[in-house]
Amino acid sequence: MIPLSVIILAKNEEQFIERCIRSVSWVNEVLVLDSGSTDTTKEKAAFLGAKVYEQEWLGWSAQRNKAISLAKKRLGLCYRV
Repeated sequence: MIPLSVIILAKNEEQFIERCIRSVSWVNEVLVLDSGSTDTTKEKAAFLGAKVYEQEWLGWSAQRNKAISLAKKRLGLCYRV
């Protein structure tokens, strides 16, 4: 595995989250920062092995910066689902 972190900012993305996470299965850390999903986004992400965190929506920059601070590996990609 490549020592990179991928962060995914999401809210109510159950329709897309699986494909998104599977598309980056070649990295060794996938983080999903969820901003209040009411669907199964968080559950699907966790089932697929992503580390799931929650934070209320504070804007794109704040969400991205929070997710980056949680990453353990060198940051590689930031997805806006």
